[in-house]
This record gives sequence, structure tokens and C-alpha cells, in this order.
Amino acid sequence: MTDRFSIALAQINPVPGDVAGNIALIRAAWTRAAEGGAGLLVCPASAMTGVPLADPALWPFGLEEVEAAVEALAAGTAGGPALLVGAPWRREGRLHDAALLLDGGRVAAARFRVGVSGAEPFAAGPVSGPMSLRGLRVGVAVGGDLDRADVIETLAETGAEILIVPGDSPFTAGGPDRRLQAAVRRVTETGLPLVHVNAAGGQGERVYDGASFALRADRSLAAQAPSFREHLAFTRWERREDEFWTCLDAETHAPPEGPEAVWRTLVLGLRDHVTKNGFSGALIHLSGGLGPALAAAVAADALGPEGLWGVAMPGPGSVPDGQAAETARLLGCRFDAVPLDPVADAIAAMLFPLAPGGTGIADLSRLRGAALSSLAASSSAGRPGPMLLAGFDGTDLSEGAAGLKADLCADYAVLKDISRTQALALARWRNGGRPAGLLGPAGPAVPVALLAGGAGAGPESGPAPAEARHRLRRLAALRRGAPPGPMIAGD
Repeated sequence: MTDRFSIALAQINPVPGDVAGNIALIRAAWTRAAEGGAGLLVCPASAMTGVPLADPALWPFGLEEVEAAVEALAAGTAGGPALLVGAPWRREGRLHDAALLLDGGRVAAARFRVGVSGAEPFAAGPVSGPMSLRGLRVGVAVGGDLDRADVIETLAETGAEILIVPGDSPFTAGGPDRRLQAAVRRVTETGLPLVHVNAAGGQGERVYDGASFALRADRSLAAQAPSFREHLAFTRWERREDEFWTCLDAETHAPPEGPEAVWRTLVLGLRDHVTKNGFSGALIHLSGGLGPALAAAVAADALGPEGLWGVAMPGPGSVPDGQAAETARLLGCRFDAVPLDPVADAIAAMLFPLAPGGTGIADLSRLRGAALSSLAASSSAGRPGPMLLAGFDGTDLSEGAAGLKADLCADYAVLKDISRTQALALARWRNGGRPAGLLGPAGPAVPVALLAGGAGAGPESGPAPAEARHRLRRLAALRRGAPPGPMIAGD
């Protein structure tokens, strides 16, 4: 009978669709787990393909590629730790969201997620019993099945000794605590210890916060990995005289809360969108408002000042707002002013034969958007150019602000899910000091003049019902056409 066992938690950052690259991440973690004496390495759900996996017709990989990669990974487990890895998997003509146990050079067992929605490409799996692993019976629940009491109850009743959840939980406000409380409920109901492994990284509009953890049977926190970064955590387990497994003391990192948690979500989402899509950095229009200044501060913390380029594009006869230059000075990034006068003059001259009475520029924001897109599309020595970063926040989006038209040309909207009130709070918090591990300036990052008295916040009273319905319809249309950005308020 096994009395001691080590489980390594691989909190990796997979790239959606990059099966070969994700396999390399898993193999690197497996090698380190072997060197640390682990008997099992647990990876997040969908570790091989990244998430979300919506429409199989759009997947940049084939299921045959995934299956071949799984077989190759399995072959490498002979003489080392077993590997529990998430991947789409076919069984009897049906496609499942699976957790696969690779051990002894083969695919030793598979468990399929039970709770799937009608919008997913996966079939619901059966409620199953535990897997046998080197004298240990592990109960595996895939992803959201942590919230299903029937799945966990069946595992406990059929002999599971430790519950393991390969997770795929993106960050939401209050989400890490809800995830932990769901695990506590499962431990309370079964009397079994539980391990949860989550990804850490940005994948489109979802940002995974990591914070993988292990709970003892008495519901005490035995281990917790850091939040918002890749990490390999080792947990050491021992079977006591009462036949129950307990986790010995391991590393614990308290997850950030409040503004810091939101800020790190924004930073990680932006950084990964730039790096995973091959951009050289970020370009933003600094108009002098709070939104662009705050978005630029996030970019500086994510990429460093050298990865950020601020551009002001004043309209005909005007000059750059002083807060635009001040933002660039605080962040230490490149700053250029590009007046739109020559373009406006050229358009007026072009249209003069048709309208001799004079033609002005009807919509500077669209003109500005086209100019910014052209600038962002530039490349150097054949390398991709910078990502065009939007400066609007969620309040701008809901109100359909006029200047939003320029930002709708952007590649990424980092504040898309942040209200004006939240933006003000985040800016004040960030000006109070830079959190550890970020790349922007140590001092204030947003001009103080933009924070006075909550300027720019919407009215306290809500709109009339008819206006509210119109606003909701306009907001839905705007959101459909807006560039992607990290989701903060909801899944």
C-alpha cells in the first residue's frame, strides 16, 4: 500500500490552438516534476489546446494532431511521473472535454466533463468512479464539474482517496474566493482532500489567474500557488493511521484582492495578447483623457516603457492636450504629436471642385482611427508592428461616446469591462505605488489632474426606461463591434 505520494501542480500558460507549443510547456513541467520526485503532474483543463474551444470548424488544429500528441506524451511517461492532462478526446464517435491519465508509457485512463452546455462542441460524459494510480485511487472532476455535487459524491462513494480537479477558471471579481468556497463544500460533503489546478495567462477575452491550491480533509488550506503567473508547485501527501491522506505543509501565496487583482488581470491579459499574437509592443492615442492615460499605464506595467508608444493626433488648428505629454512623461515612453491639419487640408482641396463653398472634416475620430491603424500596421525589418490599444472604458462604451469611433479600429480594449468609477479608483490606487513584478514606473503613472473629484463619471440618476432600452441596444451593438478586452465583471 502506498503511504507517501507527491503531486506537482503545473500552473502553465497555454496558447490557444498551439498544440506543439503547449506540449513543450507540459514536457518542461514534467521534467521539473520528475527532478523534484513527483509521482503525478497535474495540468489545467484544456492544457494541450488552450481555451476557449467553441467551434471545431475554427480550430487551428485537427483532432488527429491532438491524439498523436497525447500518444507521444504518454510514451514519455515510462520511468517518470504520471501525467494528468486536459484535451479534447474522442470516444465511441463522441467528442469530450477530457482529463487523460498518462502513465507507464500509455493512456491509462480518461474522465470526461459531465456538465456541458448546449453551446459547446462537447458531449456530456458519464458520472464515473476514480482512477487507479500506483496504488492510489484519485477522483478526477474536469473543470466546472467541481460545482456538481453528484460528480464528486459518486467519486467519494466509489472509493476515491484524493479529489483532483484540472480547472479552467478565468478571473472574475470575487471569482477566486467563490472557487475556493466551492472546493470547501466538496471537501465538507465527502471528507476527502482536494487539489485544484488552474491555468495562468491571457487567452483572448479570458484571463486565467492561476492560484492553484490543495485542501486537506479538514478543509484547511495546505498549498496555494501564486496568482497571475506560471508556477510549478509540489505537494507532499502522506497516509496516516486513520487511512486518510493529508498534505504536509507546502508553499502558500495569498492571492491579491481588490484593485490589485483587477490590475494584474488587465496587465496579464494585455501582455499575453501582445506576445501571443506577435506584436512588437503597443501603440495608443493619448487624447489627454483618463481612459487613454490609464490604458497606457497598464501597458507600461505589462510591457515596460520601451514597449509603449504614445501618439497625440490633434485636430486642425489645435495642439496636443497637455495631459497627453504628461502621461508619456510619467510612464517614460516614446511620445509623438502628429497634427491632422495636412490630411484635413488635402481632403478639403480634393473636394473643393464638388463643394466650392468649403468642406470641413465631418468626423475627425474616423480619420484619426485610420491614421492610427496605418501607423500600427507599419513594420520594421519585416517584423510585426505594435498593437493598437484602445483608450475607452466601459462607461464610454455604454454611452457611445463620439470619440469611440477611432478606438473601434484598435486591436485590444484593455478597459472594455471597467466602468469610469472603477477606472478612477484603479488610477488612484496605481498612483499610490507599483506592485511587485510589474514593469512600469515606481511612482505615479496617471496625471493627478485627471483624477480630481471623479470628473467624467456619469450622472447619479439612471435614464428613463425608454432611453435605458435604447442604451442597452446600442451597448450590445457597440460591444459586438468593439475590439476584444479582458472580462472582469462576469464569466
